[in-house]
Amino acid sequence: MIFVAAIVAIIKKPLYIFLDSGNRLFTSDLIDSSLFYNEVIKIDVKEQYQKSINRILNLKDSCANCDKSDLNNFDFYSTKIKQQRDEFAINSFYLNEGSIKIIDKCPFSRIDSNMCPESEFIYDLSNLVKYLKMEF
Repeated sequence: MIFVAAIVAIIKKPLYIFLDSGNRLFTSDLIDSSLFYNEVIKIDVKEQYQKSINRILNLKDSCANCDKSDLNNFDFYSTKIKQQRDEFAINSFYLNEGSIKIIDKCPFSRIDSNMCPESEFIYDLSNLVKYLKMEF
């Protein structure tokens, strides 16, 4: 059995380490990232990001009193979300007793964060047996 510890800093991003070696634990140590991404994450990311893009396009279409700069902002948001969707990578995660949460960072400043897509994807580990690399 492999023991893992988490260190959570002020930025609220855990750092998981192997207790026996002190080495950092990455998602690729836990799951087959490529297979998991292609069969699970990619679909969820595409769906959530498309919802966000559609919401922005609806806001743009319903904006009766918008000037050109407002409309350009909507275009900027949707373009940035499409780019982030296409470049999505499993970088940040939280490991809980029975689940893993994959987290994507919002590309906008805090004031514009309402334009961000849902960026947390939670999966029950019991449903991911096919992708797990180690036994818990």
